[in-house]
Amino acid sequence: NLGEYEKQRALLDSIYYQKQAKLRQLTRQLNQVISAKDQALLTVTTLQDNVAPTLESALKLAREGYESGRYNYIEWMTTQQQLIDMQRTLIKAAGIVHLRNADLEALTGFPIFTKSPLISAHSSELLEKR
Repeated sequence: NLGEYEKQRALLDSIYYQKQAKLRQLTRQLNQVISAKDQALLTVTTLQDNVAPTLESALKLAREGYESGRYNYIEWMTTQQQLIDMQRTLIKAAGIVHLRNADLEALTGFPIFTKSPLISAHSSELLEKR
């Protein structure tokens, strides 16, 4: 019956378009999570590679300056507080990286980090297709 065929065809089309909409939604979510993870990872890398060594060196110099009488106690403690604040920011950013990894695993159903090269390669392929 032609009417029944058209009804079934319309139902299949509807299911197809719903699937496509869900795929677009999932892709958008993946992109948002990946972007947030990348931003947090950039923060971690920048703080570890550039800011932390500079502040640690500054703290050492401030302590030496205080001990030799060139700097006052407040300058030494201010430098120490800056280092502590940077470390808090670093910990927060690293936590965000881990949370976004968990989000990626939840969205894809695959582990982000694993000892199995096959699964890691498959996860990487999924993320590259985003």
